[in-house]
Amino acid sequence: MMHTQSTILTIALAAFCATCYAANNNLAVTDTTQMEEILTIAQEMPVFPGGDSAMCEYITENLVYPAEAKDKNLEGKVFVQFVINKNGEVVNPRIARGIDPILDDEVLRVVQNMPKWIPGKNNGNPVNVMKTIPVNIKNNSQPDDVSENTTNPADSIKVVLLENPETNTYDTVYIVAEEMPEYPGGDLEKKKFIAFNLQYPKEARNKGIQGKVIVYYVVNEKGGVENVFVSESLHPLLDAEAIRVVKKLPKQHKPGKVQGKAVKVLIVQPVNFQLN
Repeated sequence: MMHTQSTILTIALAAFCATCYAANNNLAVTDTTQMEEILTIAQEMPVFPGGDSAMCEYITENLVYPAEAKDKNLEGKVFVQFVINKNGEVVNPRIARGIDPILDDEVLRVVQNMPKWIPGKNNGNPVNVMKTIPVNIKNNSQPDDVSENTTNPADSIKVVLLENPETNTYDTVYIVAEEMPEYPGGDLEKKKFIAFNLQYPKEARNKGIQGKVIVYYVVNEKGGVENVFVSESLHPLLDAEAIRVVKKLPKQHKPGKVQGKAVKVLIVQPVNFQLN
């Protein structure tokens, strides 16, 4: 897109995904007749051809600031959410958090016309992965402003829009923050707490079931633990026990921060079940 002197489009990118596949966080792909699982985070995340900088360039070149939006002086950040399917195609785009239908529709148009991505993978197999991209659109009416793209440092940090089943809303949660949350006493103390409180379900033990459950949880702005869910399941009994123990973690985490402000941060916590 050719920029006019009176309009600056600031494209702020973040890697995201915003659904989970456990408990109340289920979501299914609907671009085909079959219903398939969407992953929150894959071992290999989808990649836009050329990477994030190429995606920024693509959006910059293709996004057209609507004249009607300019007349209304509309600006702000549009969060658009979409699935990269196993073939690398962009499907099911929707506005997760919009500004106005005028800008929302333009962002959807650009995303719908994206080229194929390199699909995400788990164990070498293509998987469906959801992404959330914030597009920050600013209308600047000063004719002498330089029409260049800029990126807010906070926006370059990876975030997700994560469904919170307790409030039935989507929370903005950081995957990587400038200051990550800290468990009281450090990670070693957290491992000790989990090992001490973990109770191996008798039925699972009798069946010889062992392995690792990957649990995600959010450390909120006050250092508390919330929104605990299983990302990689092992067995319903072991999944439930892993969730129970993680929910019991002390609520005195040091919260994560971005630009000095406390924020919600997503933590990945493996819980090991070993018979011996």
